[in-house]
Amino acid sequence: WFEVLDGLLGKQWRNLGLAFNCTFLLFGSVIQLIACA
Repeated sequence: WFEVLDGLLGKQWRNLGLAFNCTFLLFGSVIQLIACA
């Protein structure tokens, strides 16, 4: 369904998705660090 959204909203959606993925990965890393500590 990402292809469909990409076709509908174009580059703006892709940039937003990339930003969200980077933030989510960073947030997950912080949680893992806190959990390990």
